Amino acid sequence: MKTPLRSKLAALAVVLLFGLVRLPLESGIEKDLRANHFRDTQLDLTMREQLGQGMFVASIGGFRSLIASILYLQAHGEFEIHEWGKVEADYGVITRLQPRSVNYWDNAHWHMAYNAYGYYQRLAAGEKDSWEAWKMTNQLAPYYLKRGTEFLEDGVRHNPDSYLLYRLMGDLRSNKYGDDCGAADWYLRGSRLTNARSYMYRLYLYAISKCPERIGEAYTALREAYDEGSRTPTVLLEYEKKEDHFLDIDLKEKEPEEIRDEAMDAKGDDYLPLARLARYNETVARDDRKAAALYQRIVRLGKAPEFYQKKWGLALARIPGLEKDAHQVLGNFLSGKLRGAFTDADEEYQRLSTGLGK
Repeated sequence: MKTPLRSKLAALAVVLLFGLVRLPLESGIEKDLRANHFRDTQLDLTMREQLGQGMFVASIGGFRSLIASILYLQAHGEFEIHEWGKVEADYGVITRLQPRSVNYWDNAHWHMAYNAYGYYQRLAAGEKDSWEAWKMTNQLAPYYLKRGTEFLEDGVRHNPDSYLLYRLMGDLRSNKYGDDCGAADWYLRGSRLTNARSYMYRLYLYAISKCPERIGEAYTALREAYDEGSRTPTVLLEYEKKEDHFLDIDLKEKEPEEIRDEAMDAKGDDYLPLARLARYNETVARDDRKAAALYQRIVRLGKAPEFYQKKWGLALARIPGLEKDAHQVLGNFLSGKLRGAFTDADEEYQRLSTGLGK
């Protein structure tokens, strides 16, 4: 009678010992799973209804990736026949099964915010029934745009380290909402991630440049980017526009004598006082000779943005007898990547070339 009891106690002791050994191991595994976001979503009864019993059991058994792939193929077929509700439902499950797959979040938002949204917009344009057209334009299309946005927002929450999702959010804000300010914020956030590509910051620069209420931020960002070596035509174009904007504000706020005194007192490579006076001579006093002389001086400082060479050439072109000088200066400015980027310089250069027979 004692032997069976001893056997049971021994077996119980082995189980307890195994459990004590296994507990810290499983705890560590669970911690790693949570740290890597594999426990971000839980399978519940709603998922069971959508998947069916067989696939639900398979997903519990560790086949989440396989089930997600099957649903992905199914969603593609539904996309081809414009079954948008089914596409939405499939991606709702897919992204829960594989929340760390950026590609699935990307596809989900694309189908909703671009494909479904565009489908109903196009359908409404050709719909003769005014009520149906109104419903497509004001209910169905906006609904899928909203769902696409929500998919991306959820994707960012599950993948805060993915610069691509921040880029997609920026693109969506700009392309579908016309919100360049909001797009700039998403691009900037994405550019600060450790794995971000360099173009993310350029996207921020381009977006913030189209945000009038944040022109000061745009000017500072463009100037800093230029100083750090960015010489793309877009950066130069926007930098010039923003600098001219603030120079024009100065012209309204300062007296001519103050503007001249500041230019006289300019030290070293501080070109802005000279640029302010040159702009005054060009736009207010209408003295192109003085403006051209100041722009030439600014260019020779070597620290001013490249577009001051263009301003010098355009000022020379307005002075009778200096067409050859203007042609040469503008030709030097437009050499290489800047040709075709500055409309005013291109048009004037072509005019001068024709007049000089070149």
